[in-house]
Amino acid sequence: AEKLDPGFIPAMVQCIRDPDADPVGRDYSLQHLGYVYARLAREQADWTQSAEAGEIREVIRSMWAETGGTLAGTALLGWSYLADEFPEFGKEDLREAALRVAREAPDGSASQRTAVSLCGRYRIAEALPLVRSLLDSAAATSAATPPSAFFNASILTPGMNLPNVIQLFRVILQIIHLPGL
Repeated sequence: AEKLDPGFIPAMVQCIRDPDADPVGRDYSLQHLGYVYARLAREQADWTQSAEAGEIREVIRSMWAETGGTLAGTALLGWSYLADEFPEFGKEDLREAALRVAREAPDGSASQRTAVSLCGRYRIAEALPLVRSLLDSAAATSAATPPSAFFNASILTPGMNLPNVIQLFRVILQIIHLPGL
């Protein structure tokens, strides 16, 4: 594998930590920082114990607080990806962060959608009231502002209607959280 430039990781970390940097650049750097971590951890014995590895873990974790845009969701996904292979990325930390981001991120934001998805993946029952609330909000919005003809013709699957899709999600929630399942 090609050797990384020694300035690569510090430049990515600096970009991620700079709140005035381009949001797309920050998100892109955060995405790739996880892949760099995985690559170096696989290639170099004991690299995960290095200060550089620790800094990457700290940077990813710190972005959980950036709930206003995409960074918290990207950090959660990166942590989840890494937790599947590297025990230093604790899944309990991820579970707690996913629930917190789901609750604290602006409704409908990319970070909230990602966090809710991870709450489902990790079966975090404490997220159920929030998910039900989001479905209620979607139903109210759909009733007050019916989908456009374009949405119905181009995005929604033919033969489906949005209120029924929302109701379907409510039924699925009930089924998957029945005792014994």
